[in-house]
Amino acid sequence: MTKKDFFRLIIKLFGLYALIQTVFGYIPSNISYIIYEFDVSIFFWILGATLLVVAIFMFLIFKVDLIIKWLRLDKGFDNDLIDFNNFNGENIIKLSLILLGGVLIINYLPDLLQTTYLWFKREVSSRGLNSMETIISGQNTISINWGIAAINVVLGIVLLNNYAQLAKWLYRKENYKD
Repeated sequence: MTKKDFFRLIIKLFGLYALIQTVFGYIPSNISYIIYEFDVSIFFWILGATLLVVAIFMFLIFKVDLIIKWLRLDKGFDNDLIDFNNFNGENIIKLSLILLGGVLIINYLPDLLQTTYLWFKREVSSRGLNSMETIISGQNTISINWGIAAINVVLGIVLLNNYAQLAKWLYRKENYKD
């Protein structure tokens, strides 16, 4: 298996994971907004966020080579083939960092978008948050939730962009033997 094929597989699995999280997590949890108090803006927000995740899913499935090129995932390895029989510690750390970065982005990007929307609505709207949004988000926790989600998304991006350097730093040859 080549490293490009391996990353294609991983990215497609992340796309499928994002779609499953949306269909079985995000949509059901946010449908309560519509059931409790119907508001056209909330409906369009849920629809927009769902369409964004579906677009990300389509991008992850059909534009895998562009993602690999943009993130330079195929760089930093000794050879083009990934031989799982001789998978050393540094390669395991690289793979772990890539997986961790992807999971952080997929898990916290919807929270970041939702809390950004709620914070913006609370600050700009003359009506503020409706009662359901206040109950679900909590008036004082929007900033905290936004900060946590933003830190995790940025951390995921940093891990994906710098996995080779971080793996070299985490795996020092003098401390480990293959």
